[in-house]
Amino acid sequence: MQSCILVALLLPAVQAAREAAQRTQCANYRKQYGIVFHNYPERWNRFPPGSFEGVSVGGVWFRGTGGSWQFSILLFMEQTQLL
Repeated sequence: MQSCILVALLLPAVQAAREAAQRTQCANYRKQYGIVFHNYPERWNRFPPGSFEGVSVGGVWFRGTGGSWQFSILLFMEQTQLL
């Protein structure tokens, strides 16, 4: 009976801590996107493309390996974990 009361008291605190951690993580992602969209144009003199048809690696063009702006900005993101 006592353990049931203890769980009932701790559960809201645990959920609140998880929600706070999720908000912090989300805010960090938004901050990183803001930094990326300021740094990308400084390096390439343009914003990332909306999409592209192929990739050039070391001067070799690979067709049919299309991607999006999210792929283009990976070099500018902190890569603690890949999404």
